[in-house]
Amino acid sequence: MADLLSDDPRVADLVNETEALRARVAELEALVYVPGLWRCAKCDFQLSQMNLHAGSGNVSPRNEPGGTCPNCHGPLWRVTERQSGNRLCDDLERVVLERNAAEGRLETALRCGWEACRVSVYEMAEATIDECTGKGGTELERQFHRGRAFEAKGFSKGFGAMDPALDDHLKKARDPMGSATAGDGLVGDGGKT
Repeated sequence: MADLLSDDPRVADLVNETEALRARVAELEALVYVPGLWRCAKCDFQLSQMNLHAGSGNVSPRNEPGGTCPNCHGPLWRVTERQSGNRLCDDLERVVLERNAAEGRLETALRCGWEACRVSVYEMAEATIDECTGKGGTELERQFHRGRAFEAKGFSKGFGAMDPALDDHLKKARDPMGSATAGDGLVGDGGKT
């Protein structure tokens, strides 16, 4: 009976088709997994294994199992392209949320700092006005003290009317990396004002 099957061309076709399917499955398995990337299912640790070729300076992935997780000693599993992409999207979303929260905290700190400066300026102006009020002496000394009081009052009013959004120092604090547009007099414009 075995001789009858081996002579049948349909059997040879099935064997060839099976071999082709096995080769295609191996090719698809290679495409599904990220080369050299392993993940622990328990603690989400990721291990990237690479071979460094000293002679040529090349780097290639190492796809042999990496043993156990260094955190929880669980097994490491291959990472699929989909898992890798999902993790990348999750990490990006987390970083954007953290950045937005940090920007909110920075804005609150800047606003509180501005208000603290405003209160300090008012208090200094009031102290100067109080110090200069009712000072006697020569006419020149009285004019000097009156001028100091007027200057303190003007400075206090000017600072109070100033919009913190227009202050260059606050703009620099909001944009410490200098991503402001060139030529606007802020950090990152090469000193052009």
